Amino acid sequence: MKNNDSDKIENYDISTGIGIITTATFCLSVVFDLGNLEALGLSFSDVPTTIADHVRDALLWAPGVLFAALAYTMMELMRRRAQQGLIKDKQIDQTEESNRTTRPRWLLYGLLVGLAFLIIILNPLFGYTFIRIMPIATALMMYEIIRWSFSHKRVADSISPLLRKLIIFIIPTAFFIYDLGYAKGISQLIEQPTVLLTLSSPSQSVEVTILRQMEKGILVKNSTGKAIFYRWESVQSISQQLASPIKNSYICRRFNFFCSFNW
Repeated sequence: MKNNDSDKIENYDISTGIGIITTATFCLSVVFDLGNLEALGLSFSDVPTTIADHVRDALLWAPGVLFAALAYTMMELMRRRAQQGLIKDKQIDQTEESNRTTRPRWLLYGLLVGLAFLIIILNPLFGYTFIRIMPIATALMMYEIIRWSFSHKRVADSISPLLRKLIIFIIPTAFFIYDLGYAKGISQLIEQPTVLLTLSSPSQSVEVTILRQMEKGILVKNSTGKAIFYRWESVQSISQQLASPIKNSYICRRFNFFCSFNW
């Protein structure tokens, strides 16, 4: 009986965890799409999106979030390993070494917070020059605002520890995802048409920039900057010139550096 009850509890925990992750992923996808459409000057009432479209759009932001989380985890593990190794090898007092390593980290963190605030202020003034790093800057600022709010004992004691952790995690993450979608929309507005879209009715070919591919059709930007939605029934083919290997590099695509090499 105990084994059966234990199995039921484990299955319940797993199913509950999967349900929470699925719901959170869907909600964050909606936030991503909201930011993307806002940058394009559109709304959900202008675009025939479905639940399947929001779920599929998780593939656009989830890899970036996962990579950032893994990078942070690896850096933190390496820092802890180096610190513990130094203490063990040199027989340094742990409190003294902790203070010695903590001060530079807080100085660096303060510098990053100041830089994030500067980016948020300057970005709209300079035509969204820093749009690609806005998600990180906004999430960092929101985290710092929430952390500062909870630093007051009376405020912290008025909220349960679990709710505090959820607020600290959810709000910066939501702002990060929203700005990620917004940055993608701004990039799409700047991008020149590179895709040849062949229509079956009427029979014609037009150069466009793909904004969104959805279950019911495709949303594109034509050469005049107008957003047009085509149902899949009217699309015959979509073709695009493949980029050279250097054009496919991350630095070239994201920062437009080292793109002038000839192959």
